Amino acid sequence: RDYGAQEAALIGSAIRAVGMPEETAGALAWPGVGTRWSRFMAWWRQHVDAQGQGERPLTAKEALGGFARAVGRVRTYRALALDDKGLQAILDRDEIFPTGLLRPGVDSAHLRAVVEEHGVRKVAVCRLYISRMHRVGGADPSYSLHDDWQTTCTITSEYSSRQKKIHLFEVNVPAIESLGWTMLDVSNIAEVVLGECQPESEDWFCFEAPAAPGGIWLNSSLQRTERFGLYAVPLLRVRLRNIYVFDSVAQVREAVRPFVERMDQNNA
Repeated sequence: RDYGAQEAALIGSAIRAVGMPEETAGALAWPGVGTRWSRFMAWWRQHVDAQGQGERPLTAKEALGGFARAVGRVRTYRALALDDKGLQAILDRDEIFPTGLLRPGVDSAHLRAVVEEHGVRKVAVCRLYISRMHRVGGADPSYSLHDDWQTTCTITSEYSSRQKKIHLFEVNVPAIESLGWTMLDVSNIAEVVLGECQPESEDWFCFEAPAAPGGIWLNSSLQRTERFGLYAVPLLRVRLRNIYVFDSVAQVREAVRPFVERMDQNNA
């Protein structure tokens, strides 16, 4: 369900090939590990080769912690169009939560049930093709982070209004809290998962928004363009580095202009 029969078979074969104990393999249940399974296998084998069998991580918790340290942390961004009440809700919860929680009658347990029922890859596909979110019930349990602040601000300019200013959250988080897939990876499984949505044949795509009316070119093969996450960015007080506020779309447009021009040149 999470990765499909073919991918699950590859993961199972890899576990047997490296001789990983079943208890250790439990770390693959964490989406940030399961979507990086080949890298996880390589890390585990290298760790065993370097430390010896007696020093290898035996429990899923040990493996998860060790792999998380190996993958490292990222400084990344999330922009949201918020009024004062919306901002305060995020600060009170101490997390950047998905929009699904804003739906009546939806709580964190409901969102976890959505992922449990439909699986990680289907949720990721519906996140990328947001108009298909009804295929998982309509309550979005996911969020996105972007390593270039200009990307998330440009996207969010679509939702900005006089009442809702763009708030840019700069955070430092473990990379393993996001999925290991790029936008291109998710696009390439969309047809299998939904039975529609043709896979992309090009890495670059042009996204139009009020902050970039002529379009901004983005590379879908880079994870820095968009990191897919599930449930929330927790422990915000610890991870938050800054909050920047843009008073208008015009202000965002001017701020991102050099980035838009640079990306256009990169795609030339």
